[in-house]
Amino acid sequence: MTVKRQYTLPYCNLAVEGLSADINNPLSPVTLLMNAECRLPGVSDITLTGGRDFLDSLVMAVSRYGQQLLSGIPRPTASAQTSPPLVDLKPGDQHYHHLIVRQQSLEEPPTDTNVLAPLDIKLTTVQFYDLMEAVDQLLADTQTLPDLTAEFQAVPRRQVKPAEPVTKRAAPAALGAAALAAAGLALFFVPPPEFEPTRPDGETNAPAETTPAPVESGTEPQTGLEDSPAASPEAAEAEQPAVETAPVEAADQPSTIAGDERLGMRGLRMRGLGMRRLTSSQPPA
Repeated sequence: MTVKRQYTLPYCNLAVEGLSADINNPLSPVTLLMNAECRLPGVSDITLTGGRDFLDSLVMAVSRYGQQLLSGIPRPTASAQTSPPLVDLKPGDQHYHHLIVRQQSLEEPPTDTNVLAPLDIKLTTVQFYDLMEAVDQLLADTQTLPDLTAEFQAVPRRQVKPAEPVTKRAAPAALGAAALAAAGLALFFVPPPEFEPTRPDGETNAPAETTPAPVESGTEPQTGLEDSPAASPEAAEAEQPAVETAPVEAADQPSTIAGDERLGMRGLRMRGLGMRRLTSSQPPA
């Protein structure tokens, strides 16, 4: 049973005619393609027709060029092909795209003499999007040629061009290296700081050594009385046995009075103070 499927858009009309697997069931999928037609209203009055090879080439060319247009990455062409494809798409000037179709005469077998000149149809971006939408609807229809698929291949990384040029990407790194070199050169001319050793606080605050004054002959050092003129009563009582003989020695040796005269006024006052303390500490007879 012959089944015809159409996919209509404002600038593209794609029709597929073929035979279904089940003749008695009109909803059975179309498995055998008889003819494919593509009309571009508003673009060209020529109707593009062909068989399975024409339809496969149209689907492959539109899918490959659509990926290239949307991603901005050029798709490499297969180098193993010995002859150009029946349908091809190439970018044109400004926002135009060239649809190139190579057709052969259907009345005679294909030879080098009966090959027709390729058709070059100029499409705008909107017209090309309608053609791509019609092909996508055909591929999404599971009831029409289920074995028809579009093969997509990933683009190798080496063929992907960076969005920014190498000079622009290397500019921040070069600027950072230049700034680091300039900082190192500037620090090279800075003189090193002068270090002066400082003495610890224990050495600077140490008390100076005092030398005792020479004691004149005939006098007794009054170290205890001079250092502590206001001695406590407890200290006086502790020194009482040693000091009790002092008045007797002073009475027996009158020469000590002459020695006391050579002392300063301070020595006399201190000695008188000591004598009064001694007399007050002796018990009455």
